[in-house]
Amino acid sequence: MKQLLLLMILTAVLTSCENDEVEIIIKNKSNNPINHLIVLIQNKQFTVDKIDVNSYSIINIKKNNILLNKHDFRIETLVYLKEGKTNSGFFYSDLSGVPNSKYLIMVYDSSTLIK
Repeated sequence: MKQLLLLMILTAVLTSCENDEVEIIIKNKSNNPINHLIVLIQNKQFTVDKIDVNSYSIINIKKNNILLNKHDFRIETLVYLKEGKTNSGFFYSDLSGVPNSKYLIMVYDSSTLIK
């Protein structure tokens, strides 16, 4: 009985400590400023305006603001660089519908890497 009670308390503590936000760090590694960036998380759109060369921006998103499911998770980006150049990135996990607590988006001149 004591072990069951201890297990229940431990489960409650671990559940309450779970991070309810997803942090997205966007780093501009390109040779051009980012004029506009769109991040789609499970089809929910978030935008960031103007990130200078070698600068970064951070987005914190509450998990209850995005539609999660039990089987997959995806992030997509569309980047508008200076002079009309665009590129995009894509992250997909088919292992679970639970996002990590942190993602890094690295924007280069012709590609975007999400990890």
